This record gives sequence, C-alpha cells and structure tokens, in this order.
Amino acid sequence: MFPEPALPATSFLRSIAASRVALDKAPMKLLDIVQRVNALTEGAPYAIVDGLAQILWARKTYTDDLDVALGSSVLHAAHESIESSRAEHNWSLPTPLDRAYESNDVFEVYHLLYAGAVVDLLSFRDMAFTNEILETAIAIPELGGLRFIRPELLIVTQFIRPDVRAAIAAIDLVAARQIKAGWTSSMQSIGLVSSVGKGGWKRHSNTSILSAVLREWSVSHNVSDQVCSTTSCPKAWFSSSSTRRKPARS
Repeated sequence: MFPEPALPATSFLRSIAASRVALDKAPMKLLDIVQRVNALTEGAPYAIVDGLAQILWARKTYTDDLDVALGSSVLHAAHESIESSRAEHNWSLPTPLDRAYESNDVFEVYHLLYAGAVVDLLSFRDMAFTNEILETAIAIPELGGLRFIRPELLIVTQFIRPDVRAAIAAIDLVAARQIKAGWTSSMQSIGLVSSVGKGGWKRHSNTSILSAVLREWSVSHNVSDQVCSTTSCPKAWFSSSSTRRKPARS
C-alpha cells in the first residue's frame, strides 16, 4: 500500500524553507540538489532518509540537512569523484578533511557540501537493510519523483540512534502514521530476538514492529542504555552492542 504523506508537496517544501530560515541557513533547492546527487552517483538507487523524510511522513523534524541512503560502493565512488575533482565544481568536502568520513558498526557516512548545503551520503553496514530501504523507497510524483524511505523503515533508523531527538522523532512518526494510515496502538508483547543482520526485522509485520515500539515506550524504556537485555528492544535488531547510532558531527 502506498503510504500517504503527512504533508502535501507544497507544504513540505514550505516547511523546509521555514526551518532553514529559523536556523539562519541559506535556502535549499531540494530537487536540484537531489538531481546533482543522482548525477554524482550515476543514477544509482537512493532514498532520502532522516530529517527530510521525517517532515514528509510526520510533519516534524529536528534537522533539515539532506541525508541520502546509497549502496556502500556507490558511497565511496561518489566521495572519490569529489576528492579527485572529477565531480561538478559545486561539490566540496568539509574542512578539516578528516571530518568528511565517519563510520561505526551501524553506519558509514560521508559529510559533503553542495553549493554550501550539507549533504550526507550514508550506507548501513547491514547490506540487506540498505537494500530493503533502496528497493522499497517511495517516489513522490508531486515532488518530481524524489524517492523517500518508507515510514516503517524510517522508524527503525531512528531507534538505532538512542538519543533524545531520535526518540522524540520516533514518537512523532508513530503518532502521525496512526492518524494517516491507521497504524496500531496495541501494546501487545512480542519478541524481536533476531538482529537486522539476520533478517529479524523482516520476520515481523509493520504492525507488530510498531506495537513493540509503543510497548517499550509505555514502560518508559531507557533507549540510551548501551546494552539492553529486553528481547523486544528495537536495539536488539542489531547484533552489536557497542555503537548503535549515526556518527555525530562535531
């Protein structure tokens, strides 16, 4: 089923513009920048994730930078193209250069700039999860066919970043999708014992996943803990217990 965005296209673009004004940032020509990403990556499959996807599916966000999920090999090829000056001249790397690339056991991210706008190209270490995001991305015709991560996968990405903003974003997303798509608010108990790497996230329906998320919040589960023994904890979808969050910019 095609999920209904929380905002129509015009309101979505106005929301981005208002957010950037509030943050004293230059306007972002989203369609143009995504086209430039497409050219940089030679038309490779992509999905817009994180803050802009949150605006589309939940109306609210806590970042307005452009985050684009890609396959790992595409990610590195794009960076190499910019570093070797083969890419369009408007592409550049942040300074110092050692801040351009960050990685942990969940993500790898290249922080890039296009005409001054921040563009983060990222890939999940789990190839199956990345492929699922890319293969099921939803093109929004009213936004020039821009491809966005599905909302049920967006919430998974939020729960692998156990910080306050990600937690609030997850709650906002669940609330918005309940209104738009009738996602369940049942607090049933289920076990999500497998990691994403083993396909655990694919063995359960979206409804069951959201029920587990809501149940965890209903008992005030502390998602900032680095190790959790609760088998239904969203963090258990990843096999590693060391670093479960997107690398933070400093």
